Amino acid sequence: MNIYLTRLLKRKFLILFSLLFSFLIGFFITESVNYFTGTIECQFTYQEKIDLDGFITKDRLEDIKESASKYDSIDVDKIVKEDGFTITNISDDKYLIETKTNYFDTFYLSSKMKVSTRGKTFITDYLSKNLDPNYINYLNNEDIIEINNISSPYLYGLVAMGIGLLASLIYSLFVEYKEPHYKYDYINTFPHPFNKGYWKGSLQFLKSVPSISLMAMLLALMLISKLIILPSGFSNLGLGFGYIFFSISCYLLGPVSGLITGFLSDTLGYIFFDTSGYGFFIGYIIQAMITGLIYGLFFYKSHISFKRVLLARMMVSLISNILIGGISFGIISNYTFDQTLYYMLLVSLPKQLIYLIPQSLILFWVFKACNPLFKSLTFLPKNKAMKNN
Repeated sequence: MNIYLTRLLKRKFLILFSLLFSFLIGFFITESVNYFTGTIECQFTYQEKIDLDGFITKDRLEDIKESASKYDSIDVDKIVKEDGFTITNISDDKYLIETKTNYFDTFYLSSKMKVSTRGKTFITDYLSKNLDPNYINYLNNEDIIEINNISSPYLYGLVAMGIGLLASLIYSLFVEYKEPHYKYDYINTFPHPFNKGYWKGSLQFLKSVPSISLMAMLLALMLISKLIILPSGFSNLGLGFGYIFFSISCYLLGPVSGLITGFLSDTLGYIFFDTSGYGFFIGYIIQAMITGLIYGLFFYKSHISFKRVLLARMMVSLISNILIGGISFGIISNYTFDQTLYYMLLVSLPKQLIYLIPQSLILFWVFKACNPLFKSLTFLPKNKAMKNN
């Protein structure tokens, strides 16, 4: 019975992995192409004749860059070298400015619930400083700019997902699955959490002072890691390292410990380290607890492999970070349903997709490197091993 269940889980994992991986491939290929081909156009009319010779110079571009810190990332030398910021006279009083999207960073515009480009404000600032703003009339209404030569990464991600699904189905139909050599003993390792012994073991840490001390130590490291947040480039979302200590805690102590650790980490993190200005919200506690539960279900008393780590990170990203985290942010920001959906799709989802593989690799390497240490400190049974691939 266990052999059939294992094979069924493998097939389901293969299909799920193929879908997500194919979507990532389609998404990133499209985004990469967009990065090099995307252009920004701004059409406007001006009541006076503009002398186009010498209107765009390196000194003037540098002046705009130095006028605000938001332009620090713009490489003026690259723009000048590639002749990437030009103006053309279309008709008597109609002009066109063209540039490239990859010269400017993007950011999340919460007031309009969409991702915008810094190129828009750069163009308007350039024109306002070098022309009389009262004579400028932008022809593209409120948007001012048009972004051309780009394709929807989500659309091509879905197309790639369909191809991946077809490939996984063909593989599952024509490739014979072989039972792995590893044998589960149903005491220290289980193929899945649907077993009474698994949950009985996950409650034992409550009776062990060393286990509770271990949980407290890892919780402290999680809280300290909240002080080290790297910018991710996606609105207010940062990139931290607390997930590593969180995963280790769940790996060693189980899903029940994960629920408790999630509750404590978010509550104490808010009390001691919160700087968001949004106030306390229970949705983020639920998000942290669900994250701990997922990590515990995937890692505790399991045979760790990169596939398992990757799938765990997928579930955390989709369920905890995108769904619960997005809904929570929408509630505290008074967003409508559509605005919340835009935030989840345009800000949260891209960040989670970009960091999925790197974070999964880092976490797997940490598990693999620390496993001998955990065994020597008797945190793990002697036969709780890791898979090498």
